[in-house]
Amino acid sequence: MQPMLLFKPFSILPGIMHNIQPENQHLHFIGIGGAGMSSMAHVLHQMGYTVSGSDTRSTETTRYLATLGIEIFAEQVAENIVEADLVIYSSAVPENNPERRAAREAGIPEIRRAEILGDLQRMFKTSIGVAGTHGKTTTTTLISRALESAGVKPSWVIGGIMNESEETGRLDGADYFVVEADEYDRSFHTLSPTIAVLNNIEADHLDIYKSYDQLVDGFLVYCNKVAFYGFIAVGIDNPELRRLIPRINRRIVTFGLADDADYRAVNIQADGLMS
Repeated sequence: MQPMLLFKPFSILPGIMHNIQPENQHLHFIGIGGAGMSSMAHVLHQMGYTVSGSDTRSTETTRYLATLGIEIFAEQVAENIVEADLVIYSSAVPENNPERRAAREAGIPEIRRAEILGDLQRMFKTSIGVAGTHGKTTTTTLISRALESAGVKPSWVIGGIMNESEETGRLDGADYFVVEADEYDRSFHTLSPTIAVLNNIEADHLDIYKSYDQLVDGFLVYCNKVAFYGFIAVGIDNPELRRLIPRINRRIVTFGLADDADYRAVNIQADGLMS
């Protein structure tokens, strides 16, 4: 069996064309307590899938997911996946994980979380992917809140818990999908957003990219996967992003404090932890 996921219709997203999947599909997440995994589990549960997951740690996140009706297993053992139609794992879960091994033996498809995220992103009219070494979760949250304040109901998936909420993901509308685009293991290469936001690039995950130049090239690949009719918002205060701009083959809008930024922050006033 090939590891593929075809989404079924759901009433909250009218007007989106997508394939039909039989009812009562069961998706199992290995390491469901992780920020990226929990947000995806939440959104797919909202879509009507039966969702379960395992995690060796009991956390506020896993307990919250349990209150939604998601079955949480405290151990990662083969028995957890016997009723699953698809097993979803993050890049941090090795091939010899007991549940992944059991899925292969049972012929149950396995798929990386990043691939599911790429499938989801393509279902929305406008998708916004936020990338960068630092500030992804904060920026994704701010964009989601700004859209909500503008009267839009965005759907979103982030790598942390949004303030004033226990949620790490939400399905709330068909027009906008805001997602944290993680560079780890090149996961953001599964995305082709309408709008990409680049905060910064600094040395990180060099165990994956082997060199700093490869890391920068990884961000370039992500940039050039943006839809041809979209654009990239680049944080021009970051020296590496400024150097990257001539290599990007998409429309660019810059932001920051620099005088030559297209959009500048001015008259910034600090108020405790807020500005």
